[in-house]
Amino acid sequence: MPNAVTATRGGDGVAVVSNRAPERTICVLDGHSLTCEKLMELSKGNVELTLSPAAWDKVNRGRHVIDQILDKKEVAYGINTGFGMFSDVIVAPDQLSQLQVNLIRSHAAGVGPPLSRERTRMLLALRVNVIACGHSGARPETVEKMLAAFNEDCLSVVPCQG
Repeated sequence: MPNAVTATRGGDGVAVVSNRAPERTICVLDGHSLTCEKLMELSKGNVELTLSPAAWDKVNRGRHVIDQILDKKEVAYGINTGFGMFSDVIVAPDQLSQLQVNLIRSHAAGVGPPLSRERTRMLLALRVNVIACGHSGARPETVEKMLAAFNEDCLSVVPCQG
């Protein structure tokens, strides 16, 4: 069933538009128990995603490891070095943000028709589920934004190749 677009007026008089389904169940991701059946359910847009407290703890601990590496000025591949043939190039602390931007840009290309909304939802749910394991070092704020995008049905256009 397609989501209904609803508009409500907040207390400050600002109209809020949502593409969310009116009644949704909640799926708690922990990085380990997502099934194919649940993933198919997530594709339909009537399920809200959140992380379990244990998963949030893992995300926070994973990020703490990255922060410690940076604080101690240790050299770690892909964190403060280049990638691939540039892995021996140490990136200055004031250039680390640009390194991450460049990494995203280098991977932000694709061709072909866009994936369906259902497949895009599944991809986003899978990515959040992997990050919930705590091994990526992703910032908790990044995970929060990914969850918000999924839950508000604010999806990227994802080409089928690339």
